[in-house]
Amino acid sequence: MKKCKLIKLIKIAILFAILLLVIGYIVKHFYRTANTADGFQMPPIVVESTPVIQKNWQPSIETVGSLVAYNGMTLTAETTGRVTAIYFKSGNFVKQGTPLIQLDDALIRTQLQEAQAELNLSEADYQRYSTLYKQHIVSQADFDKATATRKVNQAKADNLQAQEKQTLIKAPFDGNIGIAHVSVGSYLTPGQPIADFQALDPILVNFDIPEASALQLRIGNKIQLTSPAAKGVYQGKITAFNSKLDIDTRTLEIQGEIGNTQHQLLPGMFVTVTAFIGTPQPVFIIPQTAVSYSDKGDYVYRIVKNKAVNTPITLGEKLSNNQVIITQGLNAKDSVIIGGQVKLQDGAAVIEANKLQSPPTG
Repeated sequence: MKKCKLIKLIKIAILFAILLLVIGYIVKHFYRTANTADGFQMPPIVVESTPVIQKNWQPSIETVGSLVAYNGMTLTAETTGRVTAIYFKSGNFVKQGTPLIQLDDALIRTQLQEAQAELNLSEADYQRYSTLYKQHIVSQADFDKATATRKVNQAKADNLQAQEKQTLIKAPFDGNIGIAHVSVGSYLTPGQPIADFQALDPILVNFDIPEASALQLRIGNKIQLTSPAAKGVYQGKITAFNSKLDIDTRTLEIQGEIGNTQHQLLPGMFVTVTAFIGTPQPVFIIPQTAVSYSDKGDYVYRIVKNKAVNTPITLGEKLSNNQVIITQGLNAKDSVIIGGQVKLQDGAAVIEANKLQSPPTG
């Protein structure tokens, strides 16, 4: 008895399932044909849309880098002396050859004048002994002595002249001079630091790229920099690659050169580096919200003659601002649906929200 009741229940369940399938098919068929059926038309579905954007796009790699001076050094004294004048202001830009520091040169000037007088006297003796030697009036030994004396005095004068030049310290190249570590009256010795000196335009950036990505970059590729400390975007190019990978990080160190005319970028700053690969190519870009996903692949709904058309696409790289590149499936004249897709089926009548007429105002 119980067995018969169970069989009846199973039969009823099967019949109920079949009935649901039939009803579902009828409803689906009715929905698909409703827009073309005589005497009945489904109302269009309101959707949001946006045109496909076509623009030139270039693949890029983003990383962190640090800035170094194009040319930099610490200015130091080359001779002994007391500071008598400072001609620069800390932080200023100066041209190559600009006087920066003057040391007391009174003693060296006196010594140089004495050495020059001795050199002049020995030069006169040399010329006289040279003439007499040619006339066989003086011996070879006397002539050699006059020659040696002239050479010694010449070397002495040259040395003092070089020391005199070292009392005036000049800018070795165009650059920005840092904070002075000396003042008027300071007594300097050879090697004593005076100030840091940096060439800032252009400025160099060093950054590391994983080996797989590094192989895509070339000398001359464009790079751009941003920094929280310096406003704006700075343009430059790759100028050098290291000769080997870092065996621990599997990265390659790369160096770039950046224009820095306003000297906003300073050595030691950390910056965000974007390195561009290849050349710009035309691509199609749409919002991420336009893309739907299924087992058969990615797709979007295009609007064609006020109908939603299911269109398979091939996704490219995801961009900032929730945008994505489409490599296949769209063209520049297309408009895609970005809101209301949940209610859509292929071929459904749609109306774009931005084209709805506003009610007249009194």
